[in-house]
Amino acid sequence: MRRRFHLFGCLLLLLALAGCAESDRAWMEPTLRNDLKVLRDLIDQYRGDQGHLPPTLGTLVDKGYIRLIPYDPITRRNDTWIEIRETTESGRVPGIVDVRSGAPGRARDGTRYADW
Repeated sequence: MRRRFHLFGCLLLLLALAGCAESDRAWMEPTLRNDLKVLRDLIDQYRGDQGHLPPTLGTLVDKGYIRLIPYDPITRRNDTWIEIRETTESGRVPGIVDVRSGAPGRARDGTRYADW
């Protein structure tokens, strides 16, 4: 009897952990979408103000457009953002035209985080 209770307890713990992971994703995915929108809006605002694209996300911090680079809620790091750069044939440094999450895996809707 004791052994069955132990197995049942382990099963309940695993189900609870799986539920926590799903509830984490329920808030992390909208947060990621919002963070991407904010970063993209700031890139556009910087371009409008400065006349060129920011060379890095860090430039947005340095110039006061944002206090700090947000943490990607999926990777829980702020250095995993993928900076999508413009293509340029001139000698100037290409700026960031877009930003994407560096998180591996797929969202609950089946799309890849890296494609958002």
